[in-house]
Amino acid sequence: MASLIRWQPVRDLDGFVEDVERWLGLAERSTGGAARFVPACEVAEREGETVLRFDVPGVDPERDLEVRVDADVLTISGERRRGAEGTSETTRYREGSYGRFERCLNLPEGTDPAAIRAHYDQGVLEVVVPTSAAPAPMRVPVTHSATPIDAAADAA
Repeated sequence: MASLIRWQPVRDLDGFVEDVERWLGLAERSTGGAARFVPACEVAEREGETVLRFDVPGVDPERDLEVRVDADVLTISGERRRGAEGTSETTRYREGSYGRFERCLNLPEGTDPAAIRAHYDQGVLEVVVPTSAAPAPMRVPVTHSATPIDAAADAA
């Protein structure tokens, strides 16, 4: 009996990109099938703010981590490096993932970029985005006259 396998196009695309990078000599060969590092993200809400938590263990927050806001996009980028560079140690097997990463998230309308805070502690980056209250609906008064608004504007 044949079994159905769920198609995951993103995973297939990642595999294709890795194959092309290896073919072009742009990526290191790993010994153990380790994937590229992509930090997991958790989004929570508390009074008046949205809290984003990223799991970035082994990332040096002063050297290898950057939080940017451009227009209405929050970008978390950095690099998770392998330890002990330049040693005579030979890796036989590796399950950890390393490399550059970037996560981009759209911010809600009306977010003040200057009010965003970021804090790193024990491998977790917490980004706090204050949320502005949605503008209250208001009633627009309707005026009535013998002359339509557009006709009055054209006559002036």
